[in-house]
Amino acid sequence: LRQEIAVLVAPEVSVGSGLRRRTAGVKFAQASDPRLLHAVRTARGRGQRVAVHCIEPHETAAALEAALSVPAYARGALRIEHAAFVPPDWIPDVVRARAAIVTHPSFIAERGDAYLADPQLQPNDWIYRLGSWARAGVPVAFASDAPFGPADPLDALRAAASRATSSGRVIAAGEALAGETALRAVTSVAAHVGGLHRFGYGGLRRGGPGAAAIQIGRASWRERV
Repeated sequence: LRQEIAVLVAPEVSVGSGLRRRTAGVKFAQASDPRLLHAVRTARGRGQRVAVHCIEPHETAAALEAALSVPAYARGALRIEHAAFVPPDWIPDVVRARAAIVTHPSFIAERGDAYLADPQLQPNDWIYRLGSWARAGVPVAFASDAPFGPADPLDALRAAASRATSSGRVIAAGEALAGETALRAVTSVAAHVGGLHRFGYGGLRRGGPGAAAIQIGRASWRERV
């Protein structure tokens, strides 16, 4: 399989010319980083994303505060990574920030039982939202967080549709996501927020990435028939 890689780099890292076109943006491991505001203000002009690790609510709040502090025309660069536990009244702020959510539905299947046992993760409807983002018109991409989560995108699609933990318990059935919206979360939206859309990824077109796999698949299907 032909591989194309786009990277997020640490703030203020010097990127060589050979890697520049493959740099999708910057990644902040801490939302409290004082460089975040400058990165958000300048990202759109550079055509890049600003990804912020947001497990805890205070991290999401800091990322949103930075994104909403810039003029409306300069918004749209923020990637909220994980969005693990978000109150419902923050969803309009995410919409106003024109942020994208890059989240991990497989964590519900892998770690959901531990989440349900954690008294700090109440109410459960706030855990790894999916449907709420889609209904609000927020771009949602599924990621694996591998090696900390399953790398198979089909696992993500199954977990997003079922919201079932490994023991079969369901977390926030109303947050399930399936069908075309879920498919886009692992294809076109994921490619766009990751910078791979520049190389033709995220969709199927003649001569584009994936075409050879389609031809092989059709040939194999004919052979089996």
